[in-house]
Amino acid sequence: MTTALLVVDMQVDYLSADGLTPSADVVTDQVNSLVASFRAAGLPVVHIRTAVSPDGLDAMPHRRAEPRCVVGTPGIEPPPSLREQRGELVVHKQYFRGFVDPTLDRWLVERDVTHLVIAGVHTHACIRETALDAYERGFNVTIAVDAIASDAPAHAAHTLEWIGARAAALATTPEILSAIRRRNTESPSAPRAGELPDLSRVRVVQKEWATSPLSVRVSLLEKWATLLERETKSLSDMIVQETGKPITMASQEIQRAVAHIHSAISLSSAVFETTNIAPGISVNLHPVGVVAAVMPWNNSVALPVSKIAPAIICGNAVVFKPSPLASLVATRVVEILIEAGMPIDLVKVVHGGSSVGQALVRSSAVDAVTVTGSIQTGRSISLEAARLGKGVQAELGGNNAAIVWSD
Repeated sequence: MTTALLVVDMQVDYLSADGLTPSADVVTDQVNSLVASFRAAGLPVVHIRTAVSPDGLDAMPHRRAEPRCVVGTPGIEPPPSLREQRGELVVHKQYFRGFVDPTLDRWLVERDVTHLVIAGVHTHACIRETALDAYERGFNVTIAVDAIASDAPAHAAHTLEWIGARAAALATTPEILSAIRRRNTESPSAPRAGELPDLSRVRVVQKEWATSPLSVRVSLLEKWATLLERETKSLSDMIVQETGKPITMASQEIQRAVAHIHSAISLSSAVFETTNIAPGISVNLHPVGVVAAVMPWNNSVALPVSKIAPAIICGNAVVFKPSPLASLVATRVVEILIEAGMPIDLVKVVHGGSSVGQALVRSSAVDAVTVTGSIQTGRSISLEAARLGKGVQAELGGNNAAIVWSD
């Protein structure tokens, strides 16, 4: 059994179109990573490309006024880095469906391919139809969610939700490449969209917690800060082991986490205040409910604490998804919160990759989302949350400089 990569419509005309999200540079880099890794592993690579005749009469009806990817024009060509190599298959299509050429099906069967990874453009159109074609033919299908792009991002987000629950697994490039490195020829282990533990208990606990007095919330956070500080050495060692952060910086991160807790406590009095804004009109603050916290690996203690502490001091519950690259220390931080006296399931940890993060955003148990990560991740989550009417707080990207000396 073999895994093959299908690269769909990575052509100049499509990559230069207005509104492509993520940008052409980003999706090209990600697809390049996949292609290079498949080649290095000796796995099959297929290039599916649109080819329209010079007269444009076989273009899709909505494209006939301005046909794209016309034979003999520069627009039909892939970026130089994605040109096919010897032994790789190139198939052509005019419309959406990658399997319109029967050569593709035969070529895959001859190579004992059972699992397909799909990348390219456009998510809402050719990616979707090619994935459905593959699914109907009995292939296991994975869509590389960070190596696809669309000029209709809202439509693309809905497409991924729909197809991920039916016909394909959704996985990131690192997840897919990790599976290749393990020589795992089955589908990557990333959960399908919508695959989450039962979160109903979190909502019940949140409603109970929202009625707790301020003194109880403050006491819990003070005890949490004390226990975190007491475990500085063990937590720092875990950070070093999981992320490779220097021990001094890891220790400083624990102190920063403790400072975040005290900051949340110092703001807590405002939670119970009534503000009079006009005669006869006052404002009272109420908890949002259940907050999903999607966190990165590089600050695996300080960042989650900076989200969890203010959330629970304000009467919310938290579903916390740490990065798979730093899951042990993140889990330990919540265990310490339980040791401090937190009601079970007020903060619940769920593990997984990007598909679990997206599933959290879609979950009816979640009322708001906070995310720290890449710009691409933030855009994807923000689009989905906006569609569902959920608030989002996002800290995205970054260009912190690092100087590495010879010693």
